Amino acid sequence: MRTAEDVHIAELRVPNWTVRWHAAKALSVIGGQRAVGPLIAALSDTDVWVRWEVAHALGNIGGTRAIEALISVMRDPDSWVRWEATRALGNIGGARAVELLLAALSDTEAQVRWEAARALGNIGDARAVDALAIALRDPEERVRWEAVRALGGIGGPRAVAALIVALHDPDDRVQSEAAQALQNMGYSTAE
Repeated sequence: MRTAEDVHIAELRVPNWTVRWHAAKALSVIGGQRAVGPLIAALSDTDVWVRWEVAHALGNIGGTRAIEALISVMRDPDSWVRWEATRALGNIGGARAVELLLAALSDTEAQVRWEAARALGNIGDARAVDALAIALRDPEERVRWEAVRALGGIGGPRAVAALIVALHDPDDRVQSEAAQALQNMGYSTAE
C-alpha cells in the first residue's frame, strides 16, 4: 500500500507545476529522509516556486544530504529561491550551514543577506561575529538591523565592540536594536 509520502514523491515528477509545488509543500510537513533524494532531484525544476518550496522542504527535513543539496540552491538565479535556501540552512544549522550562510552575507540581493544574518544569529556560532560586524556596513538597513540582532544573540567581546559602533548607525532602528542588545548583555548605553 502506498503511503501519502509515496504519493507526494511521485507527484514531484508530474507535468503540472502546481501539483509539484503542492507535493513539495506536503513533503515539507510529512516527508522523511526517504523524500530527500526525490526533493534533491526536484531542485532542478523549471518553475521557481517549485524550487522555492523544495528548498523549504529540505530545510524542514534536514540532514547532511539536504545541506549539501542546498549548496547548489545558493547559486539559483532567483533571489527568492536563494532566500529560502538561506532560511532552510538556518533551520538545519551545523558547521557546514554556517559556512554557507557566511558566504550568503555577500549575496547581491539584500533579502538573502538579511536572512543570512538572521539565520546566523539563530544558530549562534561565534565564528559569525567578524562577518556580521562587516555586515554592519551594508547599504541596506534591514541587513544591518539583522546583523545587530545576531550579534546581540551571539555575544562576546568582539560582538560588543561591533554593537558599540552600531549605536552610531544612520538608521534609528539599528541604533535602538544595538542599544537593546548591549543592555541585554549588561552594558549601559548612556553617554
